[in-house]
Order: sequence, then C-alpha cells, then structure tokens
Amino acid sequence: MTGNHEHFKEIDENVTGQVRFGDGSYVKIKGKGSILVECNNQEQRIISHVYYIPSLKNNILSLGQLTENGCKVILENDLLYLYDQNKTLLMKAERSTNRLYNINLKVGTPICLLNKLEDEAWLWHARLGHLYFDSIKLMTRKKMVEGIPHIIHTNQICDACLLGKHSRTPFPNQAKFISDEPLDLVYGDLCGPISPPTHSGKKYIFLLVDDYTRCMWVYILTSKDEAFKTFKEFKLKVENEVGIKLKLLRTDKGGEFTSNEFTQFCKDNGIARQLIAPYSPQQNGVVERRNRTMLSTTRSMLKAMSMPKIFWAEAVRHTIYVLNRVPTKALTDCTPYEALKGRKPNLGSLRVFGCIAYSKVLSHLTKLDDRSIKMVHLGMEEGSKTYRLFDPITKKICVSRDVKFVEKDSWNWKDYMNDVGSDEPGWIDFVINQSLTPTTGNSECKYANNEINESEQVSSPNSPTTPFTPPTYTFETNSMEVAEYASSSNSSARPFDHTPIKGFKSLDNVYERAPEIKTTELVFTEEEPQNYKESLVDKKWMKLCKLR
Repeated sequence: MTGNHEHFKEIDENVTGQVRFGDGSYVKIKGKGSILVECNNQEQRIISHVYYIPSLKNNILSLGQLTENGCKVILENDLLYLYDQNKTLLMKAERSTNRLYNINLKVGTPICLLNKLEDEAWLWHARLGHLYFDSIKLMTRKKMVEGIPHIIHTNQICDACLLGKHSRTPFPNQAKFISDEPLDLVYGDLCGPISPPTHSGKKYIFLLVDDYTRCMWVYILTSKDEAFKTFKEFKLKVENEVGIKLKLLRTDKGGEFTSNEFTQFCKDNGIARQLIAPYSPQQNGVVERRNRTMLSTTRSMLKAMSMPKIFWAEAVRHTIYVLNRVPTKALTDCTPYEALKGRKPNLGSLRVFGCIAYSKVLSHLTKLDDRSIKMVHLGMEEGSKTYRLFDPITKKICVSRDVKFVEKDSWNWKDYMNDVGSDEPGWIDFVINQSLTPTTGNSECKYANNEINESEQVSSPNSPTTPFTPPTYTFETNSMEVAEYASSSNSSARPFDHTPIKGFKSLDNVYERAPEIKTTELVFTEEEPQNYKESLVDKKWMKLCKLR
C-alpha cells in the first residue's frame, strides 16, 4: 500500500474499498496497480497488486503476500532477509526501535526497448516475445533450445512489457499434478466475441492446451458453431502427429461444447468429457493461465513496434509459436515443443515481430529496378522454413525465405491507418465481450481473462478455417502469388434503417383494399398450408379461393 500516485507505472482507479487498521480506523482505497522498483545491482522487479491510499503517510509492504507468490522470508537477529524463488536475495532490512523493518526502495524507470535492440540480450528478449530474463538465462544454461547464444543479463523491464502488463515469474518449480503422457488431458477454451472482428469476420480465439506437454494450439474462428468442426480437425491432426489417441477433454459448459453433435462425437471416439462448474474458472486453470500469458505477450509485441490493432490475430499466431518453444514452470529443463516432438527447437531463425524486413523480388526485373521490397515481419510460416511478410503499401501478405531484417526499426503506420479509413491512428486496447448470465442450455460460459486486446487482421474473406486467421500464401517459380487485402470499411456497424420495405402495407391498408366476400358458409381450417401444393389438396382452401 502506498499514498504516492507517482510511484505507479500502471494503475486501475476503478478499484475501490477500505482497509482497516489495528486500532479500528479505516482508510479508503482509490485504486490498485503495479510499481517498478530497482535493486542495487540494477535489476528491476515489479510489485503488483499495490493499493493506492491517498491518506496513507508511509508505504507498507505485505510479507504475507510476498510469501504467497513464492518468496521466502528469514528473520535472524535484527535483520530481515527476503529471497525469491531462485533463492536470490531481494531485500535486506534492519529492525527499527518500534520493531518494524524499514527499507528504502528506489522506484525504477522502464527501459526503452528500441534504444536497446543493439544489445544482444535485449534483442533476444524482443525476439522471444518479451520473455523474462531469468527464463532466457535458464534456457541457455540448460541448453533447452538451439540457435540462442549464452545470455546473462540482469532482470530489467522494458516499456512494452510494462504496457502489456507482462510480468512473469521464473520457471524452476514443477506443477503438483501432471498427466502421464501426451493427450491424456486436453484443456479447451473459447474467447470472444472480439469486437471489431477481423476483415474476414473472425472474432473468436479457440485455444487448446495439452496438460502433459503444455503445448498449445490456437484457431481463429468466425462464430462459435465452428468450434465443433475445428475440434475434429485438431483431433485428427494431433493424433496423427503424436501417434496417441486423445483421452480426455476439459472445457466449460458453453453451448458450443455441450451441443448434441459435439457430445455424440466424443462418445463415438471414446473421449471422456469434464465440464467445469459455472463461474469456476479455477477448475480450468491451466488453459486460463496460458490464455493470460498468450494475451499479455501479444500486447507486448504489438506495443513494442507500435503496430495497429488490426494485426492481433497475426500476433496471437506468432505468440503461440514462441511460447511453445520457451520454458514453462510445469516442465523441468524442457520446452513444450521438445516434450511433444522429442527434439529441441532451433530458434536461430527467430526475428523480432513487427520489425522491418526486405524481401527479394523474384519477378522479372529491369536493370534499374529495386531488388527488394520493404515489408513488415509477421513471424514464421508454420510448416515451412520461410517468413510471413506484409506489405503495407499494396496491403498484401506473402511468404519468402530470401529476407534481410532491420530489427531495431518499425514501420510508420500513420499513412497506412489513413489509407484503410481508420479513425484510430495508433494502438487501442480491446476488450472481450463477456456474458455474466448463468450457464444453462445453449448459453455460453466463458472464463477467459479480461486483459485481451481486440483488433482486426489481414485475411482473405473466403479463406478456410485454419489454425491461422490469414490463409497461406506461397510463391510460384517465377512469380509471387498473394491474396488481395479485404477492406473492412463497408463492414462496420451502420445505423438501423427504418424505411419500410418496398411494397410494405399496414394491416389497416390491407383491410381497406380487401374485397368483400359474401357467403352463407363459415370456412374453418385446422392448419394453414405451407406451400402451393398443400393448398391444392385442401378442399376448404380451394373453396375459399373460388369464393374470392
């Protein structure tokens, strides 16, 4: 708790409440946020969940909250020692005369990433999706991946990490429970709808996580009813890849997971089901935590290169590619990629997402034509040793292997945003629409965290549903074949048009114009015919037609 608003690097002032002290007095809470502190060895740490209490004269640090996060406190003689999960000394405080332990903390300033990309350690920090430096050190020291140099760097926080709220703890500890082999248990979660949708109308993120390997698969969907078809594709793909049958699927009770066809498919294929209780996301904690990590990494990558929000789906795809190849605390000395495939990943070709890339022109050129095109790097192309690139001038996506990168530079997106007709010149956080109604029948129950960003993505409107929102683009032998950018200027929300449909008549007008029928018989019909053929076989309707 602190009473100094300037200490906060990010704060949510919507959080309110009261704190009661030992003498029974109360103070009001005016917000909650994070504070960045700097250690004597230049390391930086984030203290999260700090309450802002303007009437508080002194800062108070809760040892109980620190121990809940894995820290260790030792009281010896007149000194207090605070260690992190890696047994690294964080604080050393002396006991004062009033039996309190006082320490002077220096509020730190986040590092500007673009000014540090010439440093090899910061460059790999950006390439690996703003991974914590302790995790990078662990990867290189344990030789968990190939293609990365040995990196030793103090723990510091860049501006993009802080803006993306991407504070993560080291990964030495192992989870208490884990499956015996891959596909013993798979977690599923559907996030959305995300508004506005992508140019191709996609607005849902379908995330699947294997409990044993913590490997993740992501699919971008247009609507919830695509979840069943996508799951069948996932099951066929992953079982062929691993050679093991999927045994258990755990999801919430959303209608997309409890439909009759989904339930029957699982019964026919021997897949056991676990449906978590309503409003209990803790029962699906693995996919919820991976979902949070995915979204925070996505935000950090986009903000680091000042990319517009329309590329969120491309960033999510690249985030999954990176997270499957970096450590997780559920595994010991192993990455999800190695746990699933049995071989170490090679990250030598990994580059900073959103940086400038120059792709070689493969078409016919004259003597004075440029030999390369300036584009934006969108990550690795899954299933091939090539890069995904986007040309903001022509608004096309292509795939190429002949690429040169300038990782410290980013594209100036102002002109591009003006071309696509957006009123938002830069990044704007987006929010997933969450339903708070109870889960019954076909209603949806979503427990994804609220820290997701929404935006649009480049894709072909007619592209099939794949793990990546944009379709795959390939090069022919002597030409480059790309898909045109689909503009969303006409797909935005329009006001309701209350103009009557052509030929529309009010009921009173119909009665006024209807001819009067004189008959001594009252005609009743048990059911109105649905079409012309049914009316022909109905004698009463035929008699009524003759009267008219």
